[in-house]
Amino acid sequence: MDKVRNHPRQIAVLICGLAILLLGLVFHQTLMSMVLIWLNSSTYGHGLLIAPISLYLIWNNRHRLAALPIKASFWGLVWLLGAALLWLLGDMAQINLISHFALVAFIPGLVLAILGLPMARALIFPLGYLFFMVPFGDFAIAPLQDLTAHYTAILVRWTGIPIYHENWTLVIPGGTFLVAEACAGVRFLIACVALGALIAGTFLKRWWKRVVFLTLAIAVPIIANVVRAYGIVLVAHYSNFEHAVGVDHLIYGFVFLSFVMLILILAAWWMRDVGPDALFAAPRADSDTADLKSSALSRPDLMPIGAAATLALLMALGVRFYSHHALQIAPAPLVQLYAPEGFAGPGGWTFLGKAEAGDWVGDFSAADAQETWVYAKGDTRFSVFMAFYGDQGPEKEIISYRNDLIGPQALDVVQVGVTKPDFMGPDLPPANLMRLSGPDGQRLVWYWYILPSDATANRSSVKLKGLWAKFRGARAPAMVLAISAPGLQLADEQGRLQDFLRSTGFDETLQKGGFAPWVARHEMITGKNADVRNSRHIR
Repeated sequence: MDKVRNHPRQIAVLICGLAILLLGLVFHQTLMSMVLIWLNSSTYGHGLLIAPISLYLIWNNRHRLAALPIKASFWGLVWLLGAALLWLLGDMAQINLISHFALVAFIPGLVLAILGLPMARALIFPLGYLFFMVPFGDFAIAPLQDLTAHYTAILVRWTGIPIYHENWTLVIPGGTFLVAEACAGVRFLIACVALGALIAGTFLKRWWKRVVFLTLAIAVPIIANVVRAYGIVLVAHYSNFEHAVGVDHLIYGFVFLSFVMLILILAAWWMRDVGPDALFAAPRADSDTADLKSSALSRPDLMPIGAAATLALLMALGVRFYSHHALQIAPAPLVQLYAPEGFAGPGGWTFLGKAEAGDWVGDFSAADAQETWVYAKGDTRFSVFMAFYGDQGPEKEIISYRNDLIGPQALDVVQVGVTKPDFMGPDLPPANLMRLSGPDGQRLVWYWYILPSDATANRSSVKLKGLWAKFRGARAPAMVLAISAPGLQLADEQGRLQDFLRSTGFDETLQKGGFAPWVARHEMITGKNADVRNSRHIR
């Protein structure tokens, strides 16, 4: 008799599971992009474990869930509408973080819409834990590099070892250290936070213990990474750079951080309120539970459950279709980037032509046109890189991890940031700045994003304006302008850059935006030496 009465409950759970699977099919590109990040990035490899852990927590909680009623909820549809619009925003702006977050947000929305509020409330932790699947945390790399380098330098100095600290570079007698991205500790921090959240949600019941332990899960890996870097410097120094300067420093760091994580787990065991079995024990057979179970075993109404699942999938299909249609890239005009020899003006800068083998060059491979030129004045050489996009869309974005301004020499990035030299005044926008380091010394790279009506260093602004253009059914043209110079000292940076911008006319482009006279569009270019002087400039 119970099996017969429970049959509609099984159907409701099956409908929810099928809806989640169909959701993965509708958004398969977003799902696969997330899976590829898990597989290819050691920082986010833990994402492969999150869904199985969440499913295990749900299975372990099945006796408690069996005592809860199933009833479709209107609020789940509201949640799903928000998730659908968020996914649309992320997909059209080509911001994976937003689209990945929205995809995961669909799952608790489906549970709430199909199985109802009591079920969703009981599953709040397993469903919330799914958000650790989202590859998230790159924004912390540069700040953690700064923090690690700064406090490592302080500890080394307190030890009595002379040290020179600039950006992410540490120089002591006998050698130089660079706090690279892998040394920032982001991977260890994310792993500790994910583990800390799991422990706090399963072993700790008191809210203050959860807050304390999550705080430890954030603070301990950051402090431990500084201690690890400090230890590596000490080992290298006192061994005359025979140890901790190659692959072995990665091994030392791994062993140390594993020991720190073990201490964190032991602290959780000491703080625990309950064991996992007690946490997910079946409900007691008291009168309240009996009444609840009686209510739960009433036949759930499958009609609104099926309607909720259908509406959820229609929402998903609707935003998927709209995004696919809106992101169709318009046929790009035939363009050529134009920098005539006489354009350098009266400032004493000489146009040397296109970059040659061995010169610094940028690489925006999806651009409609890209070029690197070289200018010189005395002993100073400036390289100018431009890449133009007549329109943007999937796999063709001006802001993408695929784009490269480091150059073919595989230089180390020792500083990133946004700068606005004093001479720029209110009319010129700030510049993105990268400081690169290699065997031949340092190189500076300033770069801006040029839009039809302005220029900016703000990536978010470029993304939002491109998104707005797509919503209006218009093109989203953009251009990157990067200026690079080797070996400049801090005292020379502002003066040389000011002189170069004014002499070449780039300052006018930065003031007003637009692509003229750098980008020439014409109906046909024939031959290698096609004349672009009669072509129309793109403004």
